[in-house]
Amino acid sequence: KICVWQKGGTNCETLASHTMSVSCLKSDDDFILVSSSYDTSLKVWGVSNRARELFTFRGHKCPVITFDWKNSLVISGDRNGGIHLWDINIANSVKFISGTGKQVLCTKIDSTPGNEDSPLFATGSADGTLRIYDVRSDRMILQKRASMGGGVNDIAFCPNGLVCLALSDGKVVVFDKRKEYEQSSTLTGHKAPVITCKLATDQSTLFSSSSNGWVLAHDINRPQ
Repeated sequence: KICVWQKGGTNCETLASHTMSVSCLKSDDDFILVSSSYDTSLKVWGVSNRARELFTFRGHKCPVITFDWKNSLVISGDRNGGIHLWDINIANSVKFISGTGKQVLCTKIDSTPGNEDSPLFATGSADGTLRIYDVRSDRMILQKRASMGGGVNDIAFCPNGLVCLALSDGKVVVFDKRKEYEQSSTLTGHKAPVITCKLATDQSTLFSSSSNGWVLAHDINRPQ
């Protein structure tokens, strides 16, 4: 179930169309909500006044683990490594990339300024592999093993061409797009699997969080 809370936190409207656990949930400023589920579907909801289901994306053959969303494009990944590209404007799948057999833990659309003419998206897998694709051609332009000790849990694209990965082995690794995605640094300090990494508005501070509750701040321009 999904609970949509009104301001003040006193009233909750329940959305119960998914038949299994909800794996990921994101909303935008236009009162649109997208959810993914272990029931193999994604759903799009309108929540401006009375919350309602608008439509359902179907096409995955196994649980949907994660998705990312930019403008009308939604990119989702499933337990078998399958990736779907969906267009909210036409309520349908526009591309499917067959699975690698390795669970997709995260998907990320490159939203950095100046990348509009060559849009990219990345996926991180449970076997520690980073894959980067061209949105227009769905061609994979990079496949790189980022960790031998766990999965890629999150990805952050940075405006200076750096790509940061949060890894289950307790590290944050940084690759440089300008140098053919050569690994430029490893950010340490966590004592548990790193779950998320997010770039701050100053464009140089990267925040990472781990499963033991720690949040660390890293200066990606002055790596450790």
